[in-house]
Amino acid sequence: MEIPSIFELSEKLEKSDVFQNFKSANPDSFLCAGFFIMNFKSGVFDYSFDFRNDKQIFSFKIPEHAESAIVMQVDDILDSKKSLEKINLDIQVDLSDLREIVERELVNHDIKNKLEEIIAVLQVLDSQKVWNLTCMCEGFTIISCHIHSETSGILKFEKKNLLDFVKKP
Repeated sequence: MEIPSIFELSEKLEKSDVFQNFKSANPDSFLCAGFFIMNFKSGVFDYSFDFRNDKQIFSFKIPEHAESAIVMQVDDILDSKKSLEKINLDIQVDLSDLREIVERELVNHDIKNKLEEIIAVLQVLDSQKVWNLTCMCEGFTIISCHIHSETSGILKFEKKNLLDFVKKP
């Protein structure tokens, strides 16, 4: 399946009735993150945009198929050391670029495990707009990667193994 651009997804959201009604009722809300799951092994892709106001997060799931409706979920904002800052979609590195960038970095770090899934969050971290990626590869390998959304520069790249997260008795 071809991965849509973040701009196409945003346009689809903005044209939807559910989003128009939301913006009318919440004019001070703002985009704080984009959340995207791309499972290359299964061919399942999930896309959503998160908006916030002072008290709540509004997540809009964009369906993979045009005939499906956009769904909104509302949650209260939890206390956190990291705030959810306003973000715009003025980026140079798009969703479709992420796989190639990660696969290039796998080669650069001599990691031979095949990339199976990317969980990508477009957000502001340390005053920079970045793609915060968690990547699953064959053999229980997990890659944590931050990619600058303007330059495609790698800000962080860490390899872990799923077994690192399992507590030993």
